[in-house]
Amino acid sequence: MMWNYFLIIVWLIILHSLGLHLFIGGFLLSRSEIPNKSECGNLPKHLIDKKEIKTLINDKKYGLQKGCWFPQKFDKAIFFIIDALRFDMIFSPKTNSDDFEIKSPFQYEPLQVVSQLREEKPLNSLLFKFIADPPTTTMQRLMGLTAGGIPTFFDMRENFQSDEISDDNIISQLQKNNKRITFMGDDTWARLFPNSFTKSFPFDSFNSKDLYTVDNGIKSHLFEEIKMGDFTLLIAHFLGVDHAAHTFTCHSQSMIKKLEEFNQAIKDVIKIMDDSTLLFIFGDHGITIHGDHGGGSSEEVESGLFIYSKKQLLLEKQVFNDGMQPKAIPQIDFVPTFSLLMGLPIPYGNLGKLIPELFQIFSVSDSEESNKLFTNIFLENGLQINAEQVLEYILDYVDFTKAQSFPSYKIQELMNHYNDIFELHHKGRLKLNQNGDILSKQPSDYTDEDKEIIEEMSNLFQDINQKWLSLLEKTFEMCRILWTVFDVNKMISGISIMFLSAFVMLFQWIFSLEISVKKIYSIIAFSLLISGLIYISPTQNLSADKSTLLYPIFNLVDKMSFMYMIIALPSVIYYFKQVYHHLKQNQNQNQNQNQKKKKKSSKFKFFVYFTPFLISIFFSSSLISNSFILKEGNVIIYLISSLLVFVLMIIFHDNPENLTMNKILKTILIIACLKYTSIFTEEREFYDKKSDIQEKIRKFMMDIPLVIILAIFLLVFFLVIRILKKLKTWKKETKKYLSLFGSAPLVLICIYWFVAGTPIEEILGSSLINIFPKSIYILTLIGIIGFVAFPIVHNSEEKENKKFMDLLESLEKEKNNENNENNQNNQNPDSKKSTLKYDEIISKIHPVSLMTSISSTFLLMFLSFSIIITLIVGKYFVAHILCIFLITISLVDITRSKMKSLINFEANPLAKGVENFIVLIVYLLIRHFFFSSSHNMTVTSIKFQVAFIGFDDFNFYVSGLLVVLDTFCSAFLFVPLFPVLFAIPQQIQIRISNMKNDFVKELIQIGKKFDFICSKLKRPFMFLMLLFTLNIALYSMFLAIHRRHLMLWAIFAPRFLFDSLLVFIIDSLVLVVLIILIRIRKRTINFQLTSN
Repeated sequence: MMWNYFLIIVWLIILHSLGLHLFIGGFLLSRSEIPNKSECGNLPKHLIDKKEIKTLINDKKYGLQKGCWFPQKFDKAIFFIIDALRFDMIFSPKTNSDDFEIKSPFQYEPLQVVSQLREEKPLNSLLFKFIADPPTTTMQRLMGLTAGGIPTFFDMRENFQSDEISDDNIISQLQKNNKRITFMGDDTWARLFPNSFTKSFPFDSFNSKDLYTVDNGIKSHLFEEIKMGDFTLLIAHFLGVDHAAHTFTCHSQSMIKKLEEFNQAIKDVIKIMDDSTLLFIFGDHGITIHGDHGGGSSEEVESGLFIYSKKQLLLEKQVFNDGMQPKAIPQIDFVPTFSLLMGLPIPYGNLGKLIPELFQIFSVSDSEESNKLFTNIFLENGLQINAEQVLEYILDYVDFTKAQSFPSYKIQELMNHYNDIFELHHKGRLKLNQNGDILSKQPSDYTDEDKEIIEEMSNLFQDINQKWLSLLEKTFEMCRILWTVFDVNKMISGISIMFLSAFVMLFQWIFSLEISVKKIYSIIAFSLLISGLIYISPTQNLSADKSTLLYPIFNLVDKMSFMYMIIALPSVIYYFKQVYHHLKQNQNQNQNQNQKKKKKSSKFKFFVYFTPFLISIFFSSSLISNSFILKEGNVIIYLISSLLVFVLMIIFHDNPENLTMNKILKTILIIACLKYTSIFTEEREFYDKKSDIQEKIRKFMMDIPLVIILAIFLLVFFLVIRILKKLKTWKKETKKYLSLFGSAPLVLICIYWFVAGTPIEEILGSSLINIFPKSIYILTLIGIIGFVAFPIVHNSEEKENKKFMDLLESLEKEKNNENNENNQNNQNPDSKKSTLKYDEIISKIHPVSLMTSISSTFLLMFLSFSIIITLIVGKYFVAHILCIFLITISLVDITRSKMKSLINFEANPLAKGVENFIVLIVYLLIRHFFFSSSHNMTVTSIKFQVAFIGFDDFNFYVSGLLVVLDTFCSAFLFVPLFPVLFAIPQQIQIRISNMKNDFVKELIQIGKKFDFICSKLKRPFMFLMLLFTLNIALYSMFLAIHRRHLMLWAIFAPRFLFDSLLVFIIDSLVLVVLIILIRIRKRTINFQLTSN
């Protein structure tokens, strides 16, 4: 029976996993990649070699050279990249400004060389606010900075497995045009652009605790390479600021020292660079004050871009907005600007626009009017090339995707805008040709009429330039809004399968049907065969083949959706057929009952039993509001408190004697624990501000003394041992497990924290220090394997055994008579055989032995998990461990009640109603402790630094597991405790030696029908999985509704990411717990039969 239940759970997990995978495939589609590349000899279609450009190139006074699509203005460039360079690190306003959004931790400009150059060389320097597109992770920013595209939000998953960029980009264009590239620094570049650099000095980038290796390695090569001058582009990507922020936050002295170090490095670079080199100093993204990045806050997206050349760049000094703030430009504008300045083709998929300030040309021999005119003409040519390239890419993309990405009216608007500008462009060319003789004059020969004509032409081209820029901005915004191609059919199909899974769980939770697993899996196997034939069918899109008989269906859904539906639907249809037969049988059985009594009982049962389910629906439905998502952490505390009061009301309604002062005090204790742990929710603008006392507690716990940590852990150990002794399970095997998987890791973690951060760590070195956390990981892993393979089993007391076995013998004759009667009524011989065998075994399982084994195994498993999670999450979490344990034991005490009859208890709707409320509370507690462990539903709250606890290098799987343990620590603690919630209340009461014979007979009669694990745990587990599945199904539906919402990628999508991962983790943990329960049951049977 238990394996049957396990396989049903696996089937349900497969169902909602299929739906979730299908929905993700429709919701998170990345843009289609077109393999085209820009070529030096192939200009965009309307472009021709223009006479005025050739004239400017031939005129040596402008210092221009022939390029691919546009005159080359500079021979060499240096990218001085400071990872996570916040904007306020490079610029701070002289006076306060409301526009300055970032709250700077710095009292001065750390990179003072920038302000010095702007004052001393104002015509040679430019400063911009550099705006990145979320996600602000390094790999996505490098893609934007080199290819000019907009990454999708969930491309950040590739940040830890960086693959080669296949899109056209400035690096590939440099390489294709035989330019020399020297790279040094963050090895992400080497992974993104393998075999692209003439010289390469990569350094490992993922050890965020290392502030010096990468930066010192760069400086050991940087100055020598600049002096040699053997490069077209030199890339130096420093990581010290990023790592200092991750490790010490932006407030730290380590950060100030790093910035001062870069300040000197920039000065040294400027001293040795030549006049033909253009220096770019910028950050790939910003960073929060706490040292996080990845999201879309102003601190994370705002970096700085400083451009400097020893030859003049500007006609006049750069003027800031309102005299206060530099102009803000998107990062992707860097791509076309760099490309044309270096005489390269613009990468094919670029969506950025030129930075106009860098396309000024002038000569001291020309007048101010003519310099301005030639600058506008020069810029207009560059902007036309830029616009032609972007529009050509958009039109090719529309053809490539068969107009699925952009509405036709949007494309028509762009083309109308383009045609209007092109007419104005043609008008300017005619005017330029008509007045060519004026431009050939010397400035001293200009008449007043000539000057008016020059000014008029200059204004005309300036107006054309503004219109080109407006067209490019409009195109970029259109792509930003419409870029993600939502496959609505696939999303609907995925949501439908998830709801089907939720409905099956709902009916299974209500009726606990014993269905044929063999039949279900036979149906799935046949469905897989059919879907496999569809997968290998020759047509990639079944809707394209109109000759097929099922064309109307295929035209509505894509191939993958149809395959998943074929896999899911038949087994679900079979299940609901069984539900129908079950309901029909129940209807026939209930016809003879008193209708009035039945009606009253049904109403009461419905209210008590289904209220938790309805509350969960209301809770999940509230997630349609982005405001609720922001306040979710606050709401959960009040909801749990209300549910606890409701549980007390139900207990009082059932039997006022059960509502004791102890239960009320335990309820107050749970609320107090919730209030305490809420102090550690991440401080954000939408949370209530913490009081001074709360802040003091938080600061104290963040650096809690080791003595207090040890005392709290010992208190938890003491409470666990006390419970085990009360349950009479504190025996040799339990002590052995506790010593090996509890006490030993506790000693190791205390030694590790005692040594870490002291001079002893420097003496021993990180390799030796890391032995302690690695040993804890190994012991925990061995412990999990031990709990699965050899769970703790206990025999009951001799007195209980004797009475239990005597009663079994006295009931043997009655059992045999009943079995014979069942055999005559059952027409299925296989069923007869399995029933006899099952009853024979299950009646010999001592219930107390089974429940003591469950309690002991999972309490010790909780202790093992608590140590490793405290190591990963942080010292402050030791108090959370105590709170979690106190909450669990308090819930056990609250739900315990006096039972006059076990059978009546199993049929009691009030008891089951309380049970459902407890499951809902556990569901909410998992979410509460997610927030109270300093996490929230944003990428920036993911603590990637925990990946290096015990390791110096980054390993994708091990480090990823540590990050998952940190982020979802609450699930890893509450799911192992889940069986304890429902085992201990029964175990404490069912002591055979203290019961009357008729009660024990009752227990055995129940045992003949179903064993304890299936009867008492299958409904709670099913309800818990139902809550998570229903939540992700509803939230997926809301995402489909909000797919064009302004806050989609900032709020809704990140929460979907966390919820999807949480469902996967809950599914995995439930399967592990069920396997352990199966092993406990099997070992208990063997142990009981052997001992008897």
